[in-house]
Amino acid sequence: DRWRRGPARRSPARAGERPGARAPRDAAPAVPAAAPKVPPGFAVEPFIRQARVQFARVQDAYDKNDRGALADVMTPELFAEVAHDLDGRANHAATEVVALNAELLEVVTDGDRHWASVRFRGLVREDGEPMPKPLDEIWNLSKPADGSSGWLLAGIQQPDQQPAPV
Repeated sequence: DRWRRGPARRSPARAGERPGARAPRDAAPAVPAAAPKVPPGFAVEPFIRQARVQFARVQDAYDKNDRGALADVMTPELFAEVAHDLDGRANHAATEVVALNAELLEVVTDGDRHWASVRFRGLVREDGEPMPKPLDEIWNLSKPADGSSGWLLAGIQQPDQQPAPV
């Protein structure tokens, strides 16, 4: 199983416990999504644009087994999981992101950390398959509240699955 396709992941950083990590099970909302819960002054649109760019970069680094690039954008705990998955992976064809939408679910501060949950939905073509498959994931990002570093990917979940036990 690919790391982002397998069961829901929780890093020791409690990514699976973050608010917003459990999203509705339906594939598309019947009504427009509510505005995300964010702190005053938080720039939602630039954050979402950057999240989409990072999604593509992470996917490309994973496909190329570029551990340095992955380590730069992930918490050490999540990178350890991904590196383990890469160790067990056989030959792998590049993933084509056919369509990708991103929705910011919320941004909260918990103690000395900021947490953001972004839901990605779209279509991807993997391992040379002729037809794209649906993608629905929530990426949990974290950064120090003091601003000493940027956002790091702390966990990935599929909304239709329960978090794995710690």
